Amino acid sequence: FFHTDLKILNLIFHNFVLICEFKYKLTIMQLRLNSKSDKSLTRRKLIIRTVLFALIFFLTIFLLDKIKISAPNELIKQTISNDKLITLK
Repeated sequence: FFHTDLKILNLIFHNFVLICEFKYKLTIMQLRLNSKSDKSLTRRKLIIRTVLFALIFFLTIFLLDKIKISAPNELIKQTISNDKLITLK
């Protein structure tokens, strides 16, 4: 009885090792196959995002410059009496 349990556990462990080894080789091979195209693709994406960000940034500055904000015609002077000032020592 004990011997059959060990065989079953050995088979389970063996299958687990084979699955892990297959996943490891699959990820390594995928990294080897896609590395050159991924580098150029990530560079393109980075360049496109940078250009789009710059365009949006300059477009917002241009549009904000076109908005006319009315400025006051005269300076507002308000006198503060000495009663309202509090001096701290």
